[in-house]
Amino acid sequence: MASRSIRVTFRTDAAHDELETHDIDVAPGTGDAPRILENPHVDFPGRWVRVGGDDAAGWIYERERERPDTNDTVAL
Repeated sequence: MASRSIRVTFRTDAAHDELETHDIDVAPGTGDAPRILENPHVDFPGRWVRVGGDDAAGWIYERERERPDTNDTVAL
């Protein structure tokens, strides 16, 4: 099955709001944007959590370890 692309913005430094936008491939049956991305892009390894955005402007993700409000991975 072919994949489809979505536009996502990686917040690479939550403290300084540094952003990088890229198109990534997701499975065709995926909704608007997955809640969690695992290794979504060669330059952004690791686990990323959706923290905002929309389909028109792009989805915003932060690396899980940089999210200041929680370190609970089960509740996500």
